[in-house]
Amino acid sequence: MPEIASSANTDCSSLSFVTSLTSPVASVIVTLNIGEILDIELTAPSSLRVFNSNGLLVGSLLTTHRDAMVNCINNGTSFT
Repeated sequence: MPEIASSANTDCSSLSFVTSLTSPVASVIVTLNIGEILDIELTAPSSLRVFNSNGLLVGSLLTTHRDAMVNCINNGTSFT
């Protein structure tokens, strides 16, 4: 079972985990290619949303690492 990351002491440069998309946008999902790099952004109020290289919403992330990711993003880390 994966360990839940603490937001207070997370090494943002090595934060890594596997998760699934929630609320996937079907019309965008079908255009994705294997290995395509997606951007993860923090949107209001504190949702983690995933976008493709054209800026289209792919879906959202629901993860036990949410607090750690939000902390890292708020401190300047970019996730792809």
